[in-house]
Parts: sequence; C-alpha cells; structure tokens
Amino acid sequence: MPGKRLGLFAIISLLILIGAGLRLWGMGGEAVYCDEMASLQHIHAPSVMEFIRLERQSDPPMSPAYFVLEYYWGRLAGGSFYGIRLLSVAFGLASIPLLFWLTRMLYGSIGGVVAAGCLGLSVGHIYFSQEVRPYSLILFLALVSNISLWKALGGSGRRWWVLNFAANACLLFTHLFTVLFVFSQFVYLFFDGLSKKRSRVFLVWSVSHLPLAVPYVLWYVSIEQDQLELAALWRHGIIHSYLQPLGDLLLFAGAGVPTFRDLPLVGGINIGAIAWRLFLAVLMLNAALTFYHWRRNRQGPAAAFVFLVTLLAVPSGTLFLVSALVYACHACRYVMFGMIPFLSLVGGSVAMAPGRVAKGLVAAALCCFYLANLYAHPKPWRPDIRAAAESIDSRLDARPGRMIVLHSADAPTLAFNGHPRLGGLETRSVNLIKDVPGIIPVSDPAAPPTWMVIFLHQLQPPALVPLEQELERKGWRFTRKMFGYTNPIYVYELRCDRGAQLVSTQ
Repeated sequence: MPGKRLGLFAIISLLILIGAGLRLWGMGGEAVYCDEMASLQHIHAPSVMEFIRLERQSDPPMSPAYFVLEYYWGRLAGGSFYGIRLLSVAFGLASIPLLFWLTRMLYGSIGGVVAAGCLGLSVGHIYFSQEVRPYSLILFLALVSNISLWKALGGSGRRWWVLNFAANACLLFTHLFTVLFVFSQFVYLFFDGLSKKRSRVFLVWSVSHLPLAVPYVLWYVSIEQDQLELAALWRHGIIHSYLQPLGDLLLFAGAGVPTFRDLPLVGGINIGAIAWRLFLAVLMLNAALTFYHWRRNRQGPAAAFVFLVTLLAVPSGTLFLVSALVYACHACRYVMFGMIPFLSLVGGSVAMAPGRVAKGLVAAALCCFYLANLYAHPKPWRPDIRAAAESIDSRLDARPGRMIVLHSADAPTLAFNGHPRLGGLETRSVNLIKDVPGIIPVSDPAAPPTWMVIFLHQLQPPALVPLEQELERKGWRFTRKMFGYTNPIYVYELRCDRGAQLVSTQ
C-alpha cells in the first residue's frame, strides 16, 4: 500500500510538472489582451477599494473576488504583468491534483490519473491558466466545492459542509454565471433527497445558501442593463442546433476553445471537426459501462454517473435555454466548470474499460489527441498585440498619423503593449469589417497615414478581400502585415496614392 501511494504521488507530481511547463512555456510572449486590460491598467491604484471601483468602471459585470486577490498578488509581484499571470497559473496547477482527488473518489486511481492528465494537457485550461481573469480560480473553487459536497454526502463530517458553503460563497462573487454551478448542486441534492429519503440534507443546504442570494442580487442589480447585455452577448448565432452547445462544451474541455476549432493538423485533418464527436463517444462509452456494471451488481459507478451528469448538464442546459428563449448569452467559458464532471466522466470511461489492454488503448488515444491538439495550436494563442503595437510605434518616428482600431482592440491596449504615445492617437472603433469603408475617407495627399488594426478571430483572411478592394477604390495604397498565429492581427498602413494602385503585402 505505501508503495502504491508513493507511485501515485510520483505520477501526480509528474503531471503537475508537465502542466507547469506547458503553462509557463511561451507565457512571456502572450500579449496583454483587451479583457485583461480592464484590471491591469489600474493595478497601481492606492487601495484595493479604489482598484475595484476603477476595474468595475472598465468592466462593470465582473465580480470582485478574483480582482481582490489580483490586487494583493500584484503587490507581491511588484506590478509585473508576468508575475500577475502566475496567480492564474497557480490556481490552474492546483486544479490538477484536485481533479485527481475527485475522480479517484468516484472511479478509482486510474480514472483520477486520466482525468488529471487530460486537464493538464487541455489547451482550454492552459489558455485560461495564463489569463489575468477569474476563470482559473472558478475551476479551482468548483473542484473544492464538488469534493467537499461528495465527502459530506458520504458522512465525512460537518467540516465538509462548511467547506462546501465557503467555496460556493466565493464562487458566487467570482463570476456572474457561477450561480449556474450552485444551481446544479441544488438540483442534485433535491433529487438525491427524494430518491434516498434524506430531504433534511437538501433543506439545510438550501437554507444555509439562501442568504448568499441577497448580496449576489444587490451586486448585479447595480449594473446597468445595457452593460450587462453587452458583456453576455458573445455568440449571436449560437442556436444553430440543439447539439451546438454540447459540441462547444466538449470541444472546450477536450480541444481548447471554439476560437481554435478551424486550425488543421498535418494532412488537412481539422482537429475541431473531430474533437467533440470523439469526446461524445467517450461519454457514451461511460454511460454504457455504467449501465453494464449497474446491471451486474446494482451498485458501483451509477451514483458517480448521476452526480457528474447533473453537474455537467444543468449549467449548460440552463444557459442554453436562456439563450434560446430570452437572450443569446451562451459561451462555453461561462460554464467552464463543466470541465470537471466532463473530464471525470472521461477518466471513468477508462477506469471501467474491461481489461488492462482496453484501458491502455483508450488512455493512449486520449493522450495522442491532446498532444496533437497542442501541436495544432502554435503560440502565441492570443492576438499578438505587442508585435503589432511595436510595428506601428516604429513607423511613428517617420510618419505621424492616426489609427483606426477594430474588433475588441483599443488604443490603451496597444499603448500598454507598445509605446505610451500610441494611446494618444485618434481612434475609431468598428465592430464589423464590413463597416470599415464607411469611416475610411477618400485619400487626400494632405492627410496623415492611417493605421488599421484588424482582429479576425473566427473569420478567415478572405474576409479582408472586399475591404482591400474598397480601399483601392478610394485611392489608398497600403502595406499589410500579419502578427500571431491562432488569433492573427492584421495591421494596415494606408497612404495616399494619386497614381497607379499598388498593394504591398508583407
């Protein structure tokens, strides 16, 4: 037994080391993104209350818990952007052994190792473990909450109920949509109480959590409605299919985030096209094996399956219904705590596979998939705003001008990543590429050069062709440079041309 424990400790330690390497590698090359600027631009505020006030002005819907930690961590890190990112890295790495612990309680050591390994290699989790945003903390707190709830239900003592309450209280003030996570535990405890005739547990849990609703509601009713709707509206066309939200969640947990779905592997294989189908098959395998074991002995993994499926389905299903019936606000990072039950189910599928050979084959297939996905997504993963800003800054010495910023960028973000003088340029923001020609004037020899910064996100480079044709029609010649890989930025420098049209692409 001591030897087995030592072996497990060595395996989990190795997974944490690998996870640390993947999260720290290339992190210095990830530019400060616009969402991160909401807090980083105020990190030197004189007090934490002033910091929260300023951050809320920049990003009204966000909750304060993570940003309080960020402020004090920033003091320890000396205000270094790289150092501040280490806070998210720490929560991300701590989540690996916690997921092992949870899945081991449900499916045994093999399932725990597989689930922890998947989390350590997940592009989506690596991405958010580097970001100065609350998502890494959310997953950490959700793991603490789920572990404590399962231990408490198993009769391990009142201290686990207290820990569950504390974790849920922190979650509610970390992000708006974490209420869906707490709601999923409410649903599970309700039906668990009905099936096992222990409604007292459900009632005590519900009553103890009820006071948390008051400050939660007060915080969000103070947010202006238009700001709240603007923050939630990320996926205008999400309701294409009833399978789309499931596909996005599975893609997020397995392959990364939906923004990455169109990147091909060698040979033209599209990793995003197969990701969610592969993981749906793994979940179906888990369901079949659960039913098989339940039929044999009327116990085993059935309770774990119900627990995890409830935690997986309720938040995503609720957000999907809200998007379909009320307001389109479905984005997988809003329910990223769904990674916990999802990866636990994946680990359970391997643990329940019959025989060592089958277990090894499924685990090897999962490992190959994650490694292939990491290979398919070269860094930097965020838009390379730093390189774009430096490119513009180097040209300002010779040709002062104005700038038009598009797609989630702004002059302060460019200035933060480059030279402060970029923040003083005239800026025009446009949400859609098709609207750009309306603000680009006809070329004038007396006008200063114009820079356009375009974030394509999920669009493809052919979307730029109509824009370039319109620029030529209005008498501009231009150079175009691309920065980054996964989320490329295109920087245009426009110059007046009264002669023949010339387009230079670099």
